[in-house]
Amino acid sequence: MTLQQEEDGHLLRLKCHINWLEFLAALFALKCFQSSLSGKHVKIMIDNTTAVCVVNSMGTCHSDKCNSIGIKIWEFCMSHNIVWLTAAHIPGSSNCRADKESRDFRSEDTEWMIDPTFLGIALDALNFKPQIDLFASRLNRQFPIYCSFKPDPDASYIDAFTLSWSDKHFYCFPPFSWVLQVLQKIIQDKATGIMVVPMWPTQSWYPILTSLLVLPPITLPPSKNLLSLLAFPEENHPLHRKMSLLICLLSGNNMRA
Repeated sequence: MTLQQEEDGHLLRLKCHINWLEFLAALFALKCFQSSLSGKHVKIMIDNTTAVCVVNSMGTCHSDKCNSIGIKIWEFCMSHNIVWLTAAHIPGSSNCRADKESRDFRSEDTEWMIDPTFLGIALDALNFKPQIDLFASRLNRQFPIYCSFKPDPDASYIDAFTLSWSDKHFYCFPPFSWVLQVLQKIIQDKATGIMVVPMWPTQSWYPILTSLLVLPPITLPPSKNLLSLLAFPEENHPLHRKMSLLICLLSGNNMRA
C-alpha cells in the first residue's frame, strides 16, 4: 500500500499509530493554508509531544513512517517558501475545536462517490468532459481540480457557492438536500455542467431540473456497487437497493439549453 493510499483509506485510522496521524494532520493543515504562508515563519500547535519533537528536530530515527512524514513537511515548507517552521505543544484540554472535528467525522453522510467507471461511460455518452468537481474532498474527488466544503489539503477552491460557475465546465454530486440550491446557482450563473441527482420525479426541484436538460439524462440503476465510501469501503449506501441516479448535462444558458 502506498503512502497516498494509506492517507486516503479507512485503514489509516485503524492501523496507524497516533503519532503518525498527528504528523499527517500537521501536513494537511499546512497544505490547507499554503496560499497565506509564503515568506513567513509558521508556528503550528500540536497536542502530541512526539510530533512536536520530531517537527522541531526535522526528523527522527525511531520511526521510519514518522520520519517520512517529517521529511514531507519540511520539503513542503521549502517548496512553498516558508521561512521556518516551529512546532509547540498545546494541551489537549485547550485544543477543543480540533478534537471535536476529529471525533465528528461524518463522511458517511457527505462523501459518497459514484464508481468512476460508471461515470466515465455516462460522460462519454453525453460527450462532455468536466474540468472541476464542485462538491468534493480529497477522498471522493472525481477530477484533479476540485472544490471542497471546508479547507482541504489538495482543494483548489473552498465553498463552491462563493465561486462563479459561468466559466467552468463542472461536475457536481451535491448532497441531496442541496439540489434546489445548486439548480438555482446554475440558472443564476448561466452555467453548464454535469449534475448527479437521484431519480425522484415527485420532488419540487424535478421540473426545474428537466427544464435545464441539454440532452436526455443517463440513468444508473440501483446497485450496491454504484456508490462507495473510500473511507469505509465495506459500507453500502442505505438506498442502494431502490435508488437510481441520473447523470444530467444541464445548462442555465438559454441559448444552449
